[in-house]
Parts: sequence; C-alpha cells; structure tokens
Amino acid sequence: MSDVTIGFLGIGLLLVLLVLRFPVWAALACSGAAGLTYIRGWGSTVNALSNGPWSTVSSYVLSAVPLFILMGSLAYYSGVTQGAFHAAYQWLGRLRGGLAMTVIAASGVFAATTGSSVASAATMGRVAFPEMKRYNYSLKLGAGAIAAGGLLGIMIPPSIIFIIYASMAEVSVSEQLLAGLFPGLLTILVFMLGISLICHIDKDAGPPAPAIPLRQALAALKQFWGAFVLMVVVIGGIYSGIFTPTESAGVGAFVALIIMVCTRRAGWKTLLSDIIESLISMSVSTAMIFALLIGASIFSIFLSLAGLPQALIGLVNGLDVSPLTVLLIVLALYLPIGMFLDSISSLIVTIPIVLPVIKALEMDPVWFGVLVCLMIEIGLLTPPVGMNVFVVKGTAPPELSLPDVYWSVIPFILMLLLVLALLIAFPEISLWLPANSRGD
Repeated sequence: MSDVTIGFLGIGLLLVLLVLRFPVWAALACSGAAGLTYIRGWGSTVNALSNGPWSTVSSYVLSAVPLFILMGSLAYYSGVTQGAFHAAYQWLGRLRGGLAMTVIAASGVFAATTGSSVASAATMGRVAFPEMKRYNYSLKLGAGAIAAGGLLGIMIPPSIIFIIYASMAEVSVSEQLLAGLFPGLLTILVFMLGISLICHIDKDAGPPAPAIPLRQALAALKQFWGAFVLMVVVIGGIYSGIFTPTESAGVGAFVALIIMVCTRRAGWKTLLSDIIESLISMSVSTAMIFALLIGASIFSIFLSLAGLPQALIGLVNGLDVSPLTVLLIVLALYLPIGMFLDSISSLIVTIPIVLPVIKALEMDPVWFGVLVCLMIEIGLLTPPVGMNVFVVKGTAPPELSLPDVYWSVIPFILMLLLVLALLIAFPEISLWLPANSRGD
C-alpha cells in the first residue's frame, strides 16, 4: 500500500472520528499519529508528539491570539459594543430598515475590537432584539441581520482566524489582517443595501423609527469614543507599522482595560469581577484554539510524509481545467465542511491539504485567505451546525423558532456569495491595502 493511499485513509479516519463526535483536536491528533506510526514507525510518532506541539504553540505570532481575545472581552464588559449600537441607531434608525442596518454597523465596530463572530452575534442579539420588538420589526429580518452581522468578526481586523491562517500559510500576519479590511467594509455595504431592498419590497419588515434631532444624534457620537480609540490603536498601529500585530494586540488589550476603568458603571468589586471573567474567557478560548493547532500540526506532518499534497498538486496539473475552476472547486468544498465544523476547525483541518495546491497554481495566499474566511463565514450560517444561527436563537424571543432563524439568513448568504464573486473578480479589493502598507 502506497504512502499516498495511507494519506487518503488517514483523511477517512479523521472524518469517521468527527462523525463519531470526537473532539476535533483529538480526531486530528489520533488520525495523524496513527498514520505516522504506519508509515514511519512508533519512533517517528514519538518524535512528532514530543517536538511538534511545542514548536506550534510557542510561535511568537500566535501570542496575539489570547491578547486579542482579552481585548474583545474587556471591550464588551466596558460597554463599548452597546455604546456603538446606540450611537449608530441615532443616525440610521430613521431609515426604513435602519434598525437592522444599525445591527450591521455596530457589528462592524465590534469586529474591530474582537475577532469573534460568536461573541458579536450574542452581544448584538441581547442589545437589538428588545429594540426590534419595540418598533414592530420583523424578527426574522432582525435575526438574519444579527447572525450575518456577527460574521464581520472574522473579516475585519483584528481577526483571530486571519492570525491562525497567516501562521499556517507562513504569510505576513500584518498583510493578512489588512487584507480583510476592505472586504469587511464591502460586506457591510452589501448587507445594508440588501436590507434596504428587503424593506422596500416588504414595507412592514423594517418600519422607520421616529426621526431624532440632529443635536441628539451628534451627542450620541460620544458613546462611540471607546470603539474609535481601539480601532485607531489596532488598525492604525498595524497599517502605519508602529506596532507588529502581536504588539498591537498587547497595546489594544491594555487600552481596552483603561477604557473599562474610565467607563466604570458600577463599583470596583464589579469591575474586578468583569476583569476576572475576561481573563477566564481568554484562557478557555486560547486553550481550545491551541489544542486544535497542536492536533493540526501532528496531522500536517503525517500528510507531508505521506506525500498527499504533492500528489494533489500533480493531479491538478494533469487536469485540463483553468486555475479559476480549481479555485472554485476548492472554495465549494467549504460549504459542506462548514455545515459540520466550526470556523477555526474548518480552517485548521483543510489548510494543510488545499494550500499547497493554491500555491502551486501561483495564486496569492493572502488573497486566498480572504476567500477562505468568507466561505467559512457562510458556513457559520448553514445547517445543521450554523454556529451563529444557534447563538442568535439563544438570544431571540421565544416566538422565533430555529427554522425561522435558518430561513432568515438565506438572503444574507446570497449577499455573501455576491461579495465572494466581487473579491474573485477584483483581487485588488483584498490586496491593495497590504501592498500599499509595504510600499509596493
């Protein structure tokens, strides 16, 4: 039996373990260790298990992950997200569908303070659903906007997924983070235009709220200051070259802590409790992500020794199809994968397999990273997993059923596919900012 055949059998074992509900990190590690043992013997497996995990998680680049998670948690407890929502609502609420647009705009701001889609969806759900019931909004439209708006946490920097992808693809973290900014803004624009179209077709879906005096709207901008400071520190620091992404994460977390102290809405005891909760959340999330990375490192070593990436490259080179066709096939694979795995697991399981093919086709890996993350976004909305759908259902009023939430996201999935088509047709949307930052 050839090594390549063993490689495919290893992927099959991984899929079986995932179907049996093994934790993703354990499925990756077990299938990788089994394949290594068969190909090279127990000694090579022991060597991989002793050296691989440490070399993976000790990467300086990955230290940005817990720091950005901490920054997002501190920003949430300081009320930055709620402030951004209320400030955006003063300006957008008067439009038809304006409350749903406010959710998208506030989610974009929240994305710039944390890389978590789930956290963004959960936060927006708690803040927005009461307002939507108050103004007789369609709860289906609201659920779709909240679930889709949460996806911006993947795209707009700082993005945890982009940091992990850059580490695995061996590309510049700064360039990968900057590559997501314009696509993220484009997604916000497409979502808002789509909501406007929906509300003009169904005028009862998003009735306009009462107009707010200009003075009151201007005064509401004060609630935006915390989010604005964090965006300037993180995105501005990376783009200008003042900070590396890791340094930006550390500075951002420290600034978020200062904002939390300055906006303290309760006693010092409550403040201390919120800080402790933020640290616990950071620790749990980091442990989960690093466990996945350790499992993926073992599985990647196995695939490399089995020669599977090289075999796939040879197969692609032998096909009489264009590179664009190969790209579309690879991206299409993320739809079924996203139906069963969460976003980080989808990325970690697939990148060791598909990235060598993309590089062999001489496609820009930074651009490909943006496309992959967009497909992962779509996976967060599709059944049977659809993580953001479950999160929104958990914060929704009782009268909104889970099937209702799934139906509500279909228009937003179509909007995301439109964004995907634009990014494929015009790669400069993703690549202009990274190229400009390095002076190309």
